[in-house]
Amino acid sequence: MPGEDLERLAADRTTPLTTLQQLARDHPRVRPAIAANPSTYPALLEWLALLGVPEVDAALATRVARDRASHPADADAAAAAPEATSVLAAHPAPAPGLPPSYPPRRATASRAPEDAPALADRAEPPTVALPAAGGPASQRAAREDVDAAPSASTRLPRWLLPAGIAVVAFVLLAWAFGPPTGASSTAPPNAPSGTAAAPADPAAGAALAALPGTTSCGDVTADAQVFADFGTVASTADAWQDPASADVVMTALVGLQEACDPAYALAVSNALIDGDATPAAVRATLTTAGDWLAPLRPAPADAQQRNAFVSPTGNIACGLGEDTATCTITERAFADPQTCGPGPVTLVVGAGGDAGPDCAAPGAAGGDGLAYEQSVTAGYFACLSKLDGVTCWSTLTGHGFTVARAGFSTF
Repeated sequence: MPGEDLERLAADRTTPLTTLQQLARDHPRVRPAIAANPSTYPALLEWLALLGVPEVDAALATRVARDRASHPADADAAAAAPEATSVLAAHPAPAPGLPPSYPPRRATASRAPEDAPALADRAEPPTVALPAAGGPASQRAAREDVDAAPSASTRLPRWLLPAGIAVVAFVLLAWAFGPPTGASSTAPPNAPSGTAAAPADPAAGAALAALPGTTSCGDVTADAQVFADFGTVASTADAWQDPASADVVMTALVGLQEACDPAYALAVSNALIDGDATPAAVRATLTTAGDWLAPLRPAPADAQQRNAFVSPTGNIACGLGEDTATCTITERAFADPQTCGPGPVTLVVGAGGDAGPDCAAPGAAGGDGLAYEQSVTAGYFACLSKLDGVTCWSTLTGHGFTVARAGFSTF
């Protein structure tokens, strides 16, 4: 039915009472018109007043003012006889949303159903009990189509509201006592995916989150302990209490990489993986994290995967290991470095970027020749062969050395 027809029907004083009840229930936008309709029965008016809708309250207030102006004697009688009021007058305080200017209307035998339940128990507009022939209500009912009368199937069963209240109460009690032991916590609904739940000890989580901003980038043991402390309170046995805690760990580790360098973050990760006291959940997270390191100076894109090589002349032999890259030069024209005597000199660079001559280190054995302008890579190291010497560096830090017959340098 078009909206204009609904508005006209809601405002028409000849509209059957049961139709007004259905309109009030199914079409909230016409409720102000129903509140202003002179034929609306008192129980429905009281139900509308309980809704707390400003437009409905305004219509009710206008109605009262109009009634008082038209029937001053009735208003005086109502004030003098408070016992002859409707169900609203039985409440010590007005219900929420009841306009102050809406006083109780007097009950009339021809319009108020005597067997109507309390308004507070209604989940929908109250139906009207039509009296026997003779009153205005019966005349309106006679004009109404038989099909317009509400059937039992359109009304909510009386047991539905109490049952609904019981279900809601059960859910609230279950929520108040929390999930069963061992259940993981979840964000609340619409959350940014990816928000981690707070650990059992908020201080441990806060310390880990703040670590990238508080680290000295020089104490691997102390920083690894912050991760371990978080794992102790946020995991049980070998599993996280909240799976999102794994993301908290990796976020802090990547933060260390950005605050210090990838080599330092790797050192902290290795300390945790190798540590006997590291919680199992932390160790499992780190060992399965995949490639999270971001090298500062990656190997050339065309670098060969090789662990050893020699220069085209065979004078420089190099090896790329797990923790260091070394090159040993046999014949040289530069002076002996400190702590080194005559003979071959070995230069070493670690994953952390420390580079320089180390005459105590074993010489590199070398391997197949590497042509000039070619490069190799293995682990966290890369080397490049050129006419002016061989350069090797840590891909994590970009630091390394260059060695040639004429001399060596570090960077």
